[in-house]
Amino acid sequence: MTAWAPQFDQKNKDSFNGRSDLRSNERFEKIAAWGPNPIQISEFFPDILISPDFRWTTNPAADMTATAVGDYACFWVWNPRERDYGVWALAAVDQVSMKDAADKQAPVAYGWYVQIAKRLPTYRQMIDSGLAWQSGFFDLFLKAHPDQDPKRKKGSTLPPDFRTYEVVGLVDGQPVPLNELIRYVGGDDYEITVPGGTVAVADDSADGYNLSGQPGRWPEIVGAQSPAQFGLDGNKGVLFYNSAVGKGQVLSGRVLTQWFGPGWRREIYGSAG
Repeated sequence: MTAWAPQFDQKNKDSFNGRSDLRSNERFEKIAAWGPNPIQISEFFPDILISPDFRWTTNPAADMTATAVGDYACFWVWNPRERDYGVWALAAVDQVSMKDAADKQAPVAYGWYVQIAKRLPTYRQMIDSGLAWQSGFFDLFLKAHPDQDPKRKKGSTLPPDFRTYEVVGLVDGQPVPLNELIRYVGGDDYEITVPGGTVAVADDSADGYNLSGQPGRWPEIVGAQSPAQFGLDGNKGVLFYNSAVGKGQVLSGRVLTQWFGPGWRREIYGSAG
């Protein structure tokens, strides 16, 4: 719910800073750009909203039961690798900050923001909407989502139904690079080194480390080499993110067999293959 006052005192600010569901605008200085406000999101991109009960207000002083202030731009975190990936709307603001933003004609106001979306629309949906984003936003977005870049050249030697899968580590529900979760201990043996860590498979570019999708980042990382050269199905690449080298790498059929046994295709592809 929104919070408003003529001016927040230090006690208010400390309270907001201590809440796990809010982020100060300072958090977004380097990881986000401003974009459409909650009113526009409700009209153009309602399917990305986390909650069907989302409601905005243009008068937080009179209606503090709404989720967000509707007429200030949101912070759009473009990179799926960021833990705060998604859209954040103004939720706690005072009269002084609102006046300051209005006087400066600033699209965003000083205050605390709440997450209203954990994913972004596609590049094409955002472009087609005709709405305004901060200068440079789309360049940053396409670097984080190269599979959506309309100028990217796709390898013609890969089959048209080609899909990349990503094997990713999870700790407390958050993605971690696979090399930081699993360690090779010799022979055919590997071990999970983080207590409570698990392994998951992503097939959507918004998940994990943005490697998966159709076609995903196999053509960019591996090139025109067929997955069959690595013991995989010819139309299905399997990658993992290696933080030691800062990029995606191939997971071969041999390693997957060691991890999951002869039925690894069912675990990775979701079918017997």
